[in-house]
Amino acid sequence: MTDYRNKKIKYSMIDFSVDDCRWCYDYKELQDKLNEVCKNHTLKKVYVSLYNFLDSSYFDDNYRNFDICAFSVVLFDNIAVLLSVHGEGMIRYCTINLSDIKIRNAKDYPPDDMFTVNDNYYYDMSDEFKLPFIGNKVTEVVVDNIDYYPFVLSGYDRQKADQSVENNCLPNAVHFKLENGVDLGICADDIEYFYIKLKK
Repeated sequence: MTDYRNKKIKYSMIDFSVDDCRWCYDYKELQDKLNEVCKNHTLKKVYVSLYNFLDSSYFDDNYRNFDICAFSVVLFDNIAVLLSVHGEGMIRYCTINLSDIKIRNAKDYPPDDMFTVNDNYYYDMSDEFKLPFIGNKVTEVVVDNIDYYPFVLSGYDRQKADQSVENNCLPNAVHFKLENGVDLGICADDIEYFYIKLKK
């Protein structure tokens, strides 16, 4: 793995509000919502937090694991989708109009205030995988389901989650199926946090 910590790298500062983001307790609801806003639209960028990228230690040509929970930003030609995967069955999400998101690009040493309350630093994953995915339209979004969640966090409704466990309907992974046959998955890890995997 290239050590980016002591060299200048390209990264982005992305400003957005997560006030409308909410926990999902029904994978079908998330699947329907993402199909409504993403289907037939072009995938432009996928960002993960800069700290997450620099701290990632497990990866191959089409897979990268992330150890810190933070929002991933999936940018389309019409909207931005925010996904925060905390563990199996624990996905927080929202959609944001492009006019409500601001992106500034930089090339510098990694900022000292990464992973703080003011952290808005993101890394563009466009060139980090072997399979091509940027610039392709989404043909379908599929959300995997699971009957398990590993822990409880602030704001996570345990009563709703327990009911979803009984109904086997907690969300576990989001797959963006692309027109070139590639499946871009943002998936919960079986321990905690998440990974991105491309397959064809």
